[in-house]
Amino acid sequence: MGQVDIEKEHPYVTKMKILGCKLVSVTKVFPKDYFYVIGSVVGPHPFSKMVRDFQSIIGHEVRELFQQKFKKFSNHHCLCRR
Repeated sequence: MGQVDIEKEHPYVTKMKILGCKLVSVTKVFPKDYFYVIGSVVGPHPFSKMVRDFQSIIGHEVRELFQQKFKKFSNHHCLCRR
């Protein structure tokens, strides 16, 4: 998460840490080194199911692309909450 997001979302950051999350403050981003998954599963039917399904597809594609590029599974995950 960006430093501004960490400060802005303090209650959520605290909950994530309680659940065992290791939070890394990002100050510089190199777009070619990251995969971005954006969206929320909110709203009336059928939007929540559509977003859920699309995010699932994106997750499977990211996993496959990561394996192709690095020949292994990722052992680090990043969450960016806005």
